[in-house]
Amino acid sequence: MGKLAISAKLGRGLEALIGLLLPLLPEGTPWYDPDVLMDSTERFMASETIRGKVLSLLRDEIPHCTAVEIDEYKSPEEYPDRKRLYIRASLIVETEGQKAIVIGAGGKMIKKIGRSARAELEELTGLPVYLDLWVKVSPHWRQTDLVLRRLGYGM
Repeated sequence: MGKLAISAKLGRGLEALIGLLLPLLPEGTPWYDPDVLMDSTERFMASETIRGKVLSLLRDEIPHCTAVEIDEYKSPEEYPDRKRLYIRASLIVETEGQKAIVIGAGGKMIKKIGRSARAELEELTGLPVYLDLWVKVSPHWRQTDLVLRRLGYGM
């Protein structure tokens, strides 16, 4: 096999690499039935989408100290009087300083997180989304078994 120059950071040569590796992969037994679209709940998908936006928009500041808890999830299928998917979520941080960073000056960062997450959620669900975000402080939440279980991280 010859040499192949690639750069994941710049996105160069990746198609050629995939073209070389794909034929070498054996086809496996499907893990799920063909009609199963995802293996997690819509609530979990929403929380991870929102958390992903926090990670990408805040990067080095506080993202790994942030969890997302879906407080309410009301879809038009469950509530026919609603025209939108309503999601109220709490972004959980450990300190007041982290809360200030997530909210941002004049609420700019939380609005940016909300707009970005809402757009992705609308694309994923095919529904218009009303996203209501709150930021709450829970000191040492990552070391508290009860909180970790409530957020779906613990056993």
